[in-house]
Amino acid sequence: MASAQRSEPQAAAKKAPPFLSGPSKSSPAKAAPTPTPKAPVTSPQFQAQSDSSSELQPDKNGLILFKSGNVTLAYNTKTGTADFIRGGQTVLNAFYSAVKLPTLVTSKDYTSRSAVAMGDEYIITLSGRKAPSMKQHFMLGTNDSFVVWVELEGQKLISNWMAPVVVDTKGGMDLGSYADVRALWVPFDNDRNAKYEAATINKEDTSYEVAAFYDNTSRKGLVIGSVTHDTWKTGISYKGSSNKLDSLQAFGGVSINNSQHYGTMQRDVQQHGSVTGDKLVSPKVFVGYFDDWRNGLEAYGDANHDLVPRLAWNGGVPFGWNSWGAVGSGLTTEKALAASNFIKNNLMNKSFINNNTTYINLDSYWDNGAIDLETFVNSVHKNGQKAGIYWAPFVDWIKDPDRLIEGTHIRYSDAWLKDCLLYTSDAADE
Repeated sequence: MASAQRSEPQAAAKKAPPFLSGPSKSSPAKAAPTPTPKAPVTSPQFQAQSDSSSELQPDKNGLILFKSGNVTLAYNTKTGTADFIRGGQTVLNAFYSAVKLPTLVTSKDYTSRSAVAMGDEYIITLSGRKAPSMKQHFMLGTNDSFVVWVELEGQKLISNWMAPVVVDTKGGMDLGSYADVRALWVPFDNDRNAKYEAATINKEDTSYEVAAFYDNTSRKGLVIGSVTHDTWKTGISYKGSSNKLDSLQAFGGVSINNSQHYGTMQRDVQQHGSVTGDKLVSPKVFVGYFDDWRNGLEAYGDANHDLVPRLAWNGGVPFGWNSWGAVGSGLTTEKALAASNFIKNNLMNKSFINNNTTYINLDSYWDNGAIDLETFVNSVHKNGQKAGIYWAPFVDWIKDPDRLIEGTHIRYSDAWLKDCLLYTSDAADE
């Protein structure tokens, strides 16, 4: 078999943070082996692409092997599919890439495939059909993971769905460990108080931006998620049975409308927006299999930092208190000032302060009649803090579209989503 191999430099191991060390909350804790220390990784674990390239030739079966650390990707140039093998175990079987244009174009549809290596990045160029040409990019990490993305080149292309990873074979994702197999579902946001969930893998669902599939007893697991977030909302859709996945899609273009977690609320009322141009690029997707899936989430975070470094920020870290998370609708002057005094007496003298500023903020329900704003503001200022308040202009919390806006003869329904008309109408009537 043709193969590409890289040597590994030495680096110190990282330790998983405390918040990843506890058992799942979805069931009673089980006896688990001592968490496996995180494997040594380089920093960064994903290196920049080389300027030079070398052409790779497949073996007689059409296979090219990309290798790094514990990871082998076996790419089949005859079928346009790849296997993800970690430590000799096939974790993903025959995965491929797909794009909706709106007709579906996949890496399996092309008749010609060539491969080049550019440092730690391997590029498959696909051609030989009327559809736009496709490129699959595989960037191998230093131990247990890789990053994959897909791009199309043509003329005036348009798509709102690009999937670097698609698995559609029964049992196509196999952890090799089956005592208590679960899927970590990640919410897109906290609307309707949607919460993280560790549920059975034997169901159909869509996680957002990242997901993990793992055995809660052995801790072995797969982590898969986007490391680019500016253009695409990324979904991880899956369907499992018999403690394996029969379907897995990591794709840019998800719309958030998930009744399992968000109830009857329709989070997005239309499909994901389309990307247009002569070259379309999917989100970059991290894929890794780990002896401890919690370390895999750490590696996923590292990959986000490696490939999309954080924006520069020279300011301090804002510090303060917000009433909603602590007292909700039960907000009173006494409760707010108790928080202000506690922070002044116990925290501000221990550097809990940002550029000489600490904030004390009143959230929703500050207008419930239990807050003396003048007393609150004066006391907060006396404590050397800044007072903040929650205010949302053009928001109507009362679901009565036919009532009149206070002080006018205009109905609230006439102002919803078009508040500028309120002022136009007033001026015209005068």
